[in-house]
Amino acid sequence: MNCIIFRIIIIILLKFVCNHIGNQKIKYCYFIFFILICIYPIENKVFKFNSSDKAFSYYYPTSKILKKYECNNYVYIVYEPQKNKLPEFMYLIKEDGTWKINNLITKGEVIPKIFDEICTMYIIKPKKSDSIGIAVYHDKDGSDGAISDSLSSNFDKFTTNLDEISDEDVDVVILKKKVDKDYTIYLNGNEYKPFANK
Repeated sequence: MNCIIFRIIIIILLKFVCNHIGNQKIKYCYFIFFILICIYPIENKVFKFNSSDKAFSYYYPTSKILKKYECNNYVYIVYEPQKNKLPEFMYLIKEDGTWKINNLITKGEVIPKIFDEICTMYIIKPKKSDSIGIAVYHDKDGSDGAISDSLSSNFDKFTTNLDEISDEDVDVVILKKKVDKDYTIYLNGNEYKPFANK
């Protein structure tokens, strides 16, 4: 990933400077800075990404975007990290006219919710936005993969062939209005309430 290479270059340069200075306090500062650059996306101070595609390509240069959902200054992205691997889900934010790289640890505040052996959801609720992105992962296991919700939303389905005998579906919905704890997703006759314990 470009972001990893960028950080390695900065760390090597800082290490080189600290070794020549030799001051113990500066070495402590180097350690603190090392932790900060592992957490904070300093690219946002150095580069300007004028499109979400460019920001994404910088972050995941070998991944393929399957679909983007734009909501004001946010974009939700479903992407394939590697061929025939399960699609993943993330978001990017636009601030001051440019797209920003997410925090490397939170990677877009994706919240996992494991309901049972059949259904796992990844939920993205960006700050300062009423929109919510939900990706529902489930093994087809002979079922038809029928999915709907209590708001009659339209789900996009992404099917991945994990091996010769198993397929897994990822269904994605972007909710553009506030939901309460009674919001329900119906999957193959089962009911799931992702915000019941909110």
